[in-house]
Amino acid sequence: MTQVLFPPEEIEALRSEVAATDGDQLTIPTVVQTVDLVRSAAPLFRQAQLICHPDGTAVAGLGAAWSAAAAGGDRFAGLQAKIDMAGLPAGVPILSGFSYHPDGPRSEDWEGFPSAAALLPQVTLVDTGNERRLILTRVPGLDHSDLIELLSDLEPPGPALPFDPGDHSVESHPPTADWRTEVEEALGAIAQGDLT
Repeated sequence: MTQVLFPPEEIEALRSEVAATDGDQLTIPTVVQTVDLVRSAAPLFRQAQLICHPDGTAVAGLGAAWSAAAAGGDRFAGLQAKIDMAGLPAGVPILSGFSYHPDGPRSEDWEGFPSAAALLPQVTLVDTGNERRLILTRVPGLDHSDLIELLSDLEPPGPALPFDPGDHSVESHPPTADWRTEVEEALGAIAQGDLT
């Protein structure tokens, strides 16, 4: 018998929620861990995030029920305005990220990433340390049932691969010598009272 990630009673709870409501969100308690959900389901979605906070809270997000991006010096205000105008459901974390540069990342490694972005995942798992809850947010035009079927077929992830340090190189941006020079100049200006 194939093992499944979500216990059958949780899948049934989701199906019961669909039958009882026509809402855009379904929420149930879960025993599934955030990292297991991401490891099992990430290949099935265009986007997958796992965010761990210093307070121990972890949020896994898969897919996008809604997303927005903004650029320029006022990118945060622009993104907040888009979030406010979207009328998003309450209680689901909106995942966001940003570049340190107002017009977006400047290196090839980050090509394709916007200056600032936010998204509401289709599948969100929030682990506060005291409870875990699974939240499904319907994508306009799609039915919750398809997403529930996808989740019902997920298998637990295999064991984590052992760490392989491989053959990597590390490059400092800016170069370490330039950074040290800039810090020394700033410290000198502070010491002389010239830095405001």
